[in-house]
Amino acid sequence: MTRAERLLRGQFDTPRRVADRGFAAAVRSADDRVWEPTCGPGSFLHAALRRGHPCDRLLGTEIDGDRLAEARSALPGVALQHADLFALTPADVGPFDVVVGNPPFVRPERMATADRARARAAVVASTGFSPSAKADLAVLALLHCTAFLAPGGRLSFVMPNTWMDADFGADVRAFLLRDHRLLALIESRDDPWFPEVAVNTVIVVLERTREPRTTNFVQLVDGGERTTRGVADAGRWTVPLRAPASWHDVLARAPTRSLGELLEIGYGTKVGVASFFTPREPVDVEARWRRPFLRSLRDVHRYEVRGEHVDGVLLDFSADPEAAADPAQNPGAAAWIAGASERRNRSGVPFPDVRSVQQNRPWYALRSVRTGPVLLPQFRSERHYVLSNPHAVPVNNSAWWGRWRAPVDPDVGGGLLNCTWMALAAEVLGRTNLGEGLLTLYGPDLKALPVLQVEAPAIGEAFRALKARPVLPLAAELRRDDRLALDRTVGAAAGLPIELTEAVRADALRLLSERTTLAGRLRAARRA
Repeated sequence: MTRAERLLRGQFDTPRRVADRGFAAAVRSADDRVWEPTCGPGSFLHAALRRGHPCDRLLGTEIDGDRLAEARSALPGVALQHADLFALTPADVGPFDVVVGNPPFVRPERMATADRARARAAVVASTGFSPSAKADLAVLALLHCTAFLAPGGRLSFVMPNTWMDADFGADVRAFLLRDHRLLALIESRDDPWFPEVAVNTVIVVLERTREPRTTNFVQLVDGGERTTRGVADAGRWTVPLRAPASWHDVLARAPTRSLGELLEIGYGTKVGVASFFTPREPVDVEARWRRPFLRSLRDVHRYEVRGEHVDGVLLDFSADPEAAADPAQNPGAAAWIAGASERRNRSGVPFPDVRSVQQNRPWYALRSVRTGPVLLPQFRSERHYVLSNPHAVPVNNSAWWGRWRAPVDPDVGGGLLNCTWMALAAEVLGRTNLGEGLLTLYGPDLKALPVLQVEAPAIGEAFRALKARPVLPLAAELRRDDRLALDRTVGAAAGLPIELTEAVRADALRLLSERTTLAGRLRAARRA
């Protein structure tokens, strides 16, 4: 099998340093019976031998005959079997004191329908749990392998972190915690373990027991470790993994409300046929049908949307579609609509028949143009900001809009949403599943952000100073006196000691720096 084929199948060789750590996290005794179920060249079996584990207590299984041949050549004396993990049952090879490995990561949409169905059926048969159709191959492998653990046995897998954040993963996490405890969760903040793929990974260590115990949340950075202890539940496991002490201190000291309680939040406007509704070239359509439109927030560098930020146009015929299509009343709009009715998209589908406009009545009249006085970026790199949108300029569906549920001074609200506490909250609750370093905030993440529940006119005054200048990367923001004034004003209004406000600022910058540094090292490793 070629390297390209292995990548397609999600087969990534485990670096020695990762295999050593994963094995050490699970093994307790030389008597432990150890199984690497998708062993490939046997990375974890090699780790066991390096620790002096006896060969007769090791087993490896692998579906790929070529990879198994590599393992047999390098691991004489170790029992190795040519087998499909999802064709095995606990009666065939189990139980084990330790199950270790790096299961193949293949997204469900990239799996053959029959293979996906067979893997899910094996999980249901072995565990009684029916996973979501969104579960990837690595999650299915983890679930299936828990059935092979002896009482008190431990499983240590290198896994993508996507399922620890995703909504579908809540059921998986709840199931795992029914008969297991999360012993440890380990991630590297500075070492890209798998530079071949743009996926962030963690080591998940489970122990088969119903006794409630604490979890070690471990971050590897600068040659050392940061370990916090907590009790895992079905909530997102990345939160206790990354949340610093200042996060917990603020939540313990100050009242907060979730952003979803304060704002009605929704996706921006999805136009469907962009070349018709948001043309990039000038068109001869009457001014009454034109609206300013933000194609994205990427190039908006202010805390408040102003006219110079808006270079896009939205053709909105929803107010009176019949008049818009009447050549006598609106010859420009009518000609544009008539011409578009004869056009086709890149797939050859006529514009009126494109699926995304089927709910419009008629097809060229958008059902709704969604916007609000607050705009929230979905993707963040080095800038953390929320935009005031006093003129309700529509934005496309690469961003979110917000509308205050109760009357709020817009500058006070803007100051609360742009203080550094909210940057820290985004770093803790945002998703960094992909290796490019981009922080993603989906609707549930945005709605969960804790906003300090304070009101003070001084917050609005401090925010107005920020609105007068461009948004800067967070590192540069934190060197600004006006940003310091905003953070201290918010902190004082919330009753936080100044040293805690400073800790929040330092921790927000540290988390951002680690996120982007890891991505930079990943890119460098790919180029090497």
